Amino acid sequence: MRKLLTERISNAGMILSIACAIHCMAMPILTIALPFVGAANFHGTLIELLLISLGGAFSIYVTWQGFSKTHRNVWILGAVLAGYTLMSVAHVPALHVVEIPVAVMGAILATLAVYFNMRLVRSCALHQH
Repeated sequence: MRKLLTERISNAGMILSIACAIHCMAMPILTIALPFVGAANFHGTLIELLLISLGGAFSIYVTWQGFSKTHRNVWILGAVLAGYTLMSVAHVPALHVVEIPVAVMGAILATLAVYFNMRLVRSCALHQH
């Protein structure tokens, strides 16, 4: 039961990381189009911080569970932390010029880390250490 819950949380974290990457890539185009359809307030820091917070909470929890109980691969844990750090740092006003590439790199890094964490947890469950 606990394994199923952890796997579902892992999938949710991965989906939120992908949603964040899509959001970051689509917003420059949507920012131009939204005023024409009357939805100019759709894009905002609140939505971005909400995606980062929810995705980060799920992903870090699941990666920590995999790290502490199964695979002990510090690179996976470091990659998910680095990914969410990049996404958070991208929203610093002084870094506005590189916000989108840094946020997308962070989302891709976090998504890959959660994916490889899930693969390691599954492969370690198949054999004894």
